[in-house]
Amino acid sequence: MFKPLMSRYVSIRLIQGIIALFVASIVVFCLARLTGNPLSMLLPETATQQEYDALAKQLGFDKPLPVQYLIFVSKAIRGDFGKSIRYRKPVTDSIVERAPATIKLALAAAVVSFVIALPLGVVAAVKRDKWQDFLAKAFAILGQSIPTFWLGIMLIQLFAVLSGWFPAGGYGGFRYWILPAITIGYNSTAGVLRLTRSAMLDVLGSDYVRLARIKGLPNRRVIWKHALRNALIPVVTFSGIIYVHLLMGSVVTETIFAWPGIGRLAYESVLYRDFPMIQALIILFVGLYIVFNLMIDLSYSYLDPRVRFVKE
Repeated sequence: MFKPLMSRYVSIRLIQGIIALFVASIVVFCLARLTGNPLSMLLPETATQQEYDALAKQLGFDKPLPVQYLIFVSKAIRGDFGKSIRYRKPVTDSIVERAPATIKLALAAAVVSFVIALPLGVVAAVKRDKWQDFLAKAFAILGQSIPTFWLGIMLIQLFAVLSGWFPAGGYGGFRYWILPAITIGYNSTAGVLRLTRSAMLDVLGSDYVRLARIKGLPNRRVIWKHALRNALIPVVTFSGIIYVHLLMGSVVTETIFAWPGIGRLAYESVLYRDFPMIQALIILFVGLYIVFNLMIDLSYSYLDPRVRFVKE
């Protein structure tokens, strides 16, 4: 009974995802063209009208917009997002080249975020309304309030320019990862901390935690084994969203630190009006968001036996 219901649920979510991708493709196709004409970036100011017309025909911009969109969609369905206007090579090749750097940076930022946020969130819940709790909440509010670009610039100024401890930018060994990972991970640290604290407060007041204490189990074991295990369910759910957020948030961080990932590629694509690249990257981000959300929802039923798919 459970498997057919789950299959039906997955099918519905996949159909909704395809509709979302279709809508996103229309929006990004139209908005990209509002950034301006890429021909003016590719040709010199002295170029003649004939040269403009020839390049427009070569890139397919001489066709009506609906026709351009249909060509784009028909190729995208087959995995062909066209050639980059700037790099003059398939868009997918550029994304594949840049993706590893962004994925590694997002993983490093996620590690920074969870390693700091989980213990702080637990301590804040256990020490509710005490100075440890106030410090943790202040840390969370600060992390959610500080703009990423400002934090990145301040870290460069303090730890690269003034102290010289870390490089100001670029891609290399472990020292190159520290500042970008902290920059992109701090905002998420605040979110995970607040969520962990809230979930722990709910769990600490539950009957099974009180029963564990009545049985005489050590307080440390009750908190870090029994309570934290159940409190992690919403945190795990949030982690998938955080990882996609980190990937998308890499646009600002990678630009500040000259990081050669897809975030910086997206920024450069907008700057150079590289329509095929912009379209492919946005659809990639939307697709990742849809897939991660579905995976998280499915993982619920395995993490929490109380959660099951029911027929509406």
